[in-house]
Amino acid sequence: MSEYVEVEHTSWGNRIGNSIGGIFFGFLLLAIGVGLIWFNEGRSVKRAKALKEGQGETVTLETIDNVDSSLDGKLVHASGDALTSETLTDPKFGIEAKALALSRLVEMYQYEEKKKTKEKKNVGGGTTKKTYYSYKKTWKSKRIDSSKFKDPDAPDNPPMVVKGYGVKAKEVTFGAFKLPSSLVSEIKGGESIDPNDQALEVALGIRDNAQLDGEHIYLGANSGSPSVGDIRISFKMTPESTVSILAAQKGSSFETFETSNEEGIFALRMGELTLDEMYEKEKTDNFLLTWGLRVGGFVLILMGFNFILGPLSVLADVIPLIGNIVGGVTFMVSLVMATGLSSLVAAIAWVFFRPMVGIPLLVVTLGSFVCLFFVGKNK
Repeated sequence: MSEYVEVEHTSWGNRIGNSIGGIFFGFLLLAIGVGLIWFNEGRSVKRAKALKEGQGETVTLETIDNVDSSLDGKLVHASGDALTSETLTDPKFGIEAKALALSRLVEMYQYEEKKKTKEKKNVGGGTTKKTYYSYKKTWKSKRIDSSKFKDPDAPDNPPMVVKGYGVKAKEVTFGAFKLPSSLVSEIKGGESIDPNDQALEVALGIRDNAQLDGEHIYLGANSGSPSVGDIRISFKMTPESTVSILAAQKGSSFETFETSNEEGIFALRMGELTLDEMYEKEKTDNFLLTWGLRVGGFVLILMGFNFILGPLSVLADVIPLIGNIVGGVTFMVSLVMATGLSSLVAAIAWVFFRPMVGIPLLVVTLGSFVCLFFVGKNK
């Protein structure tokens, strides 16, 4: 079907008003970005200290075949098999498996709305924005509400006649221990379960054209050429697995270990890992989260400065070419200011949370500001 187009004209006066309003939003983004960087640096240092403390206190269990009550409340490391005696069942299709988890995955072939926007600056400072809506067929695990499509003549998506389902084993053992559900939920991996004749019979009761298609039950005429409303169903299980844990021993189970700085250590990893390997992965996670939040804070600050300086480029947009040049300059200024402010906040935070590293970092950051000032002044 053809694209549906929405056209929106915005006058120069309205754009100036919006950009002035955007200044306040820009300051809000600056505050959030600065707060995020400050919080993140403190969180990162706190987590690093907790992991260092925990690694020095952790006891590796020689065996999980019995519970050593003398270790109750201690931070322990252990590896072994997560097992269950439960047989899980899909109540609708009758699929069964002795597993840690069982799930029914359902997808429907349906229409999805895609949009792309093009904005053109007009002489005089106004803009014309065109939004193009198109509708593509795709497989999705949830029904897309077609009543919200922009095009009033867009096609409808039928209701999903089958929904997804999942169940987990209530009791998972780890040698003589029982794993808490919060650790069990960290066990990854899935194996496909081929549907059987009983499941197909149920599917035929839903649609008379249901058929087996590899590891799927297909509700439709032709899986090679799907139609809107066709459904494919598959089943997966999480098998019994070898895992490694870091946690406080509590009786015959485990709970979060709280370090002296009130950080929690409570982790499960797939496979048989040594104590050092477990902590290396925890440190890697902390490193990745730290840098992810740093980048997030920087982006918020950059956006904030862009909003604050936004009226300058809008004012210059009376002549679009001049506006584009001013917009490019204001972005570069925003980039320099965001880099400087982010570095400064991080340096001050490190002075507060880890002075031996933070003070040299602050000196370097302030020195860079001074150099930039004199370079700019000489030019």
